[in-house]
Amino acid sequence: MLDQHISPAGTIEAAAYTVTTNGADVDLANFDAATFVFDIGVITADDLVFTIEEAPDDGTGNPGAYTLVVAADLDGVVPVPITTADQLQAQVGYLGNQRFVRCVVTDSGTGNGVLSVVVIRGKRGKLT
Repeated sequence: MLDQHISPAGTIEAAAYTVTTNGADVDLANFDAATFVFDIGVITADDLVFTIEEAPDDGTGNPGAYTLVVAADLDGVVPVPITTADQLQAQVGYLGNQRFVRCVVTDSGTGNGVLSVVVIRGKRGKLT
């Protein structure tokens, strides 16, 4: 069964965003793959931008410094929540090898929108 091979983890909780927000840490330990699932609701003002960040284990089981994930480590295009393209879902695969990931919502002006981001962590193996 598929549910035995995946585990969802919220990084950006469903809410209306008007300020820059760092998503929650998502630990990829014991998982082989990850996909970011974006759920974009009504966007009433542009200027919100998503970025995906990664961090190594700092040696204590916590994330070290986060850095932007390079395009080569993403499978897909990170969506841009704008008023003319709202109310959509999108997914982007993470191909990197860091232990922690998160999404960041940056408000570069007067952005306003309802959205959420979940990371689906996966384990390889035969589905039964």
